[in-house]
Amino acid sequence: MKLLIGANSVSNPKYAAIHERAKEVFDEVVLNPFGRTLTSEEVIACWDGVDAILAGTEKYTAEMMDHAPSTLKVISRHGVGVENIDLNAAHLRGITVCNTPGANADAVAEATMGLILSVLRKIPLSDHYVRTNEWKRPEGHLIKGKTIGVIGMGNIGKGVILRSEPFGAEFIAYDPYFDKDFGEKHNVTCAGIEEVLKTADIITLHLPSTPETHHIINAETLSIMKVGAVLINTARGELVDEEALYMALKSGRLGGAGLDVYSCEPLYNSDLFALENIVMTPHMAGNTSETTLNMGMWALENAIKVVTGQEGAVIVK
Repeated sequence: MKLLIGANSVSNPKYAAIHERAKEVFDEVVLNPFGRTLTSEEVIACWDGVDAILAGTEKYTAEMMDHAPSTLKVISRHGVGVENIDLNAAHLRGITVCNTPGANADAVAEATMGLILSVLRKIPLSDHYVRTNEWKRPEGHLIKGKTIGVIGMGNIGKGVILRSEPFGAEFIAYDPYFDKDFGEKHNVTCAGIEEVLKTADIITLHLPSTPETHHIINAETLSIMKVGAVLINTARGELVDEEALYMALKSGRLGGAGLDVYSCEPLYNSDLFALENIVMTPHMAGNTSETTLNMGMWALENAIKVVTGQEGAVIVK
């Protein structure tokens, strides 16, 4: 059997433990040789005779599926989101799609806290002042006493709440499947999205990208947020209308923002770059060595279970 590891991070030699585990099951293991996300043409050039693919963020379109090798049984995503995989096309061709939900929850929750602190305390701006010999001391804000609005109280949203509790924050959250037991235990008020936006001092997004959530943060929803509120997005770039966000930040309507994800990635040019009240990171919230290893092993085991006919793989329907 043959495995293609398309995920760039997992192909790194530092994750040899994943490669060695793969070689216990697969006769041939092909690693991403480019040190970046594969193009469609590069995937097609590598996948002849593959039984399984451990996928990163490279695209698997319906057109590609038309040329998929007959041996391909599973595309196992190293990650949670499967927006880069045409699920209907895969299912029509009998290709199972797997993912690793929750594997990066701790990493993303920690990174979210990092962005909250960076925006409130203006840490990157202060670092810039020191490096440029400007001894300016920006005045920031405390988390203590602030209301954090969590839109999407899944594993990551809950992780942010747990990490914010010691700071003395209060919480209001929206989730269509709100966990009442967790909410009662941690004093989280359940509310609709509009109430969360109107009430919270800090709003953090933890929703998937769907047609319903596209640009859920837009000119209208930004206008009902508190003046001076902070927006954090470590979920999906499609949730935020970046042009509307730029206008809200530039006008001072919004006090600050922290973004790790964008509508177009990589982001090489944006009006947002000119603003001092935004902190921007390159979709790295889930990118820790511990997470990559754990997620890679999980994605690999999903693939192994599918190709060997075992139960227990996490399958995306």
